[in-house]
Amino acid sequence: MLSTSTLPWMIIGDFNVVLASEEHSRVAEGLGDQTGMRDFQLLISECEFTDLGYTGPVFTWWNHQDEVPIGKKLDRAMVKSAWCETYPQSCATFETNGISDHSRCLVKIADGVQEKKHHFQFFNYLAEHPQFLDIVSEVWNATEPIFQSRSALKLFHRKLKLLKPYLRALNGEKYGDITQRTKLAFEVLCARQEDALRNPCRETFQAEHLALGEWQNFAEVEERFFTRSPTLAG
Repeated sequence: MLSTSTLPWMIIGDFNVVLASEEHSRVAEGLGDQTGMRDFQLLISECEFTDLGYTGPVFTWWNHQDEVPIGKKLDRAMVKSAWCETYPQSCATFETNGISDHSRCLVKIADGVQEKKHHFQFFNYLAEHPQFLDIVSEVWNATEPIFQSRSALKLFHRKLKLLKPYLRALNGEKYGDITQRTKLAFEVLCARQEDALRNPCRETFQAEHLALGEWQNFAEVEERFFTRSPTLAG
């Protein structure tokens, strides 16, 4: 039977403890009890594991606390020597993911259609934009008032028709190409998260918080757009 020591083993994930003091952003202030770190070092040594070569920030977790910002390297991909012999070009990449306070780890072993224009559609999320009521009020008040008469329905239809280009413009300006906007907001969020991991401090944490809010707003609108039941307005 083949000994497990000769197999290309890998262990990957959140180990919840640093392996060295420099893997803690506030090492200058002291790490307190280092028993867990020493036990981890002993375990890794006895099992003959080593870190797989990686790219990305040193710190893979941050605490999201402005007052006491902390970054640590808690996540890692570790391999046996047989792994490096079997997959010599393999490497790990740690990158932010927009969701968790941990970086995600990707291990590599070896080295659109434009939408057709549709008829006007009114989306409920547009009514939640701060400019919506002002636009409706301005157009509504600029046209003939509606009174109970035979022409009331015709006037009402005319007001709705006049609103269409303004609402279409608002939607295009604020939410046009929502998938791309959400993607870009996500990339900005990941960049701010990486900044927070590289330099845990109040400023980077606040920037990450703002980017998170921006991305969540676009992500919510995108979700509602693709699960919509829009009101058709001709």
